[in-house]
Amino acid sequence: MLRAIGLPLLAWVAAEWVAGRGPRLTPLVWSVSAWVGATALATCFSIAPRLSIAGEPSQREGLLTALALAGLALATPHAHRDQRHVRGTLVVVLVSGVAAAAYAQLQIAGLDPIRWQGEQTYGALLRPAGPLGNPILLGIVLAAVLPLPLAWLAGRGSRGSGSGDAAWLLPAAALSAASLVMTLSRGAWIAAAVGVAAGVALACAAGGSAKRALWTSAASLAPALLLGAFRAGGEIAARLAEGAHGHSLEQRGDIARGALALWRGRPWLGVGPDAFGVAFPHVQDAAFWRDEWVGIPTHAHAAWLQVLATLGIVGLLAGAAWLVAAALAWGRAWREHAESRATLAAIAGVLAALLAAGATNVVGLAGAALFVVCAALPDALRAPPERTAARLHPAFPAIAAAAMLLFAIERGARECSALALAQPLREPGPRGSATDAEWRATTAARAAAAWTAARRWPGEETLWRLACDASLAESDAAPGPSGVTAALTAEGAARRALAIVPVRATNVSQLANAVGARALRTGSAALADSAEAMFARAASLAPADGWLLVSRIRFELSRRDGEHALASARMLATLYPEAALGHSLSGAALLLLGRTDEARAELLRARSARWEEDAGEQRAALERLLIQLGPAGAPLLPRP
Repeated sequence: MLRAIGLPLLAWVAAEWVAGRGPRLTPLVWSVSAWVGATALATCFSIAPRLSIAGEPSQREGLLTALALAGLALATPHAHRDQRHVRGTLVVVLVSGVAAAAYAQLQIAGLDPIRWQGEQTYGALLRPAGPLGNPILLGIVLAAVLPLPLAWLAGRGSRGSGSGDAAWLLPAAALSAASLVMTLSRGAWIAAAVGVAAGVALACAAGGSAKRALWTSAASLAPALLLGAFRAGGEIAARLAEGAHGHSLEQRGDIARGALALWRGRPWLGVGPDAFGVAFPHVQDAAFWRDEWVGIPTHAHAAWLQVLATLGIVGLLAGAAWLVAAALAWGRAWREHAESRATLAAIAGVLAALLAAGATNVVGLAGAALFVVCAALPDALRAPPERTAARLHPAFPAIAAAAMLLFAIERGARECSALALAQPLREPGPRGSATDAEWRATTAARAAAAWTAARRWPGEETLWRLACDASLAESDAAPGPSGVTAALTAEGAARRALAIVPVRATNVSQLANAVGARALRTGSAALADSAEAMFARAASLAPADGWLLVSRIRFELSRRDGEHALASARMLATLYPEAALGHSLSGAALLLLGRTDEARAELLRARSARWEEDAGEQRAALERLLIQLGPAGAPLLPRP
């Protein structure tokens, strides 16, 4: 949606410039252009240039997003003509935020008509995500929206300032605050406090009443606080009591240290737009996953750290220039347009909340879109430049924008349809009571669907990895030559993913899995050695990635290479001594080597270690194996 809106706007503004009717070259225009230039330069020198164009599927912070945001920023002052237009845009922001807050209340009440994946809870309490998919992102948007009604209510009078009727501003603020409280996002709470304080204080400075500001703020926030105390009092207290030693804060500290390490390695242009998730495993330490194997972060959880790691010093300077230009534009509008100060106070509250949120959190695409539009709105209050004779036909900008719109919609539709087709394949399908023939048919159908999705959007490596997984499952289910063919197909998909992002450890490991599957099917020692070399390369790209080590150990066990499997398993157990997998795989390798007593000791360690939530079947198998092994000193079992 952002690309479908922002890229046509960028084409429209560019065509207006070509036609001689473009916006004046203000500091904001120059700073936005510098940001786009820094992002483009960082993309050219990225560790994964093809990824940096669009970005990771989970957040899409690549070059295309930077261009779309630039389109919004440049078109905003060009599309607004006076204070009425500016207020209209802010009303749209407020109404959108209220709609998101209302949806969050449906989720809290258990009335959500959509079954979302990845719902987050705190204890037994659901943290609502609204339509944004994540409670932190919802909290940040609501934190940015909340200053709007409170700043307007604190003005000279809701009708006198042109901000609307207090009869709907008070409920709008109360609903936004209520949903914000229930997100349990401390960063969003802080951002809301900063934004409200800035917006209300400036509204009072613009001639508003401090008394009115006090009672309207109290009337708006009291229902939210009461709801929070009634519905989540214990969870809110526990959240506040976590302090600096909270689990999430420790993880964010690890991520921040990794981000600084990435910046030190490539200080000027960083690792590339949205390439944080590719580069982070190389600097991640084992402590990051010791408490919980949480996966690979794609963001530094702070906007400035993300910019520093992915765009380097050049990007940080361009971003700082954008902030300075926005502040100068706001200050000039405050001095020159006294009648618009209530509106400017509300804008300042939005921007202050977003800046506070970005200091400690991901702001997401919605937060970024809010920022670029609100930062450009003060420029829209300036008198537009006098119209000059157009060098081209007046319809030329509209035609350019329409062509870009059609292009963005077509590509977006293909991308969304491919991702939707592949969505059911992200989790392995349970076999249940299916016969061998039924299971072969199921795995073949899943592989065909995965390949269809990947071919529909061939530039997305995630889809090729899913196609590789599906073909490997088909290889496992198919006997004889059919299984070899499916393994070869999986290898082709893995090579396509690796060609898109060669430095992602998961892509290298995926290819190793596919080559290893073919080696086991054909009995080829050369292929097996190639797979082993690829696993070693993946380990060099992600030295502390436990799941990559697990894949390598399982291949070595399947190859009956007990010595290498034992060495890899002990490395895993050293990295994660409290996890069961390293000890259980060490026990399997020792059994393969005929060292039964040592294997029994490792399996006993695994029994008392930490297991993953979905490892019930593996735990049951371990218990059966321990029963078969018997007590220490029992006769040796045959090699498994």
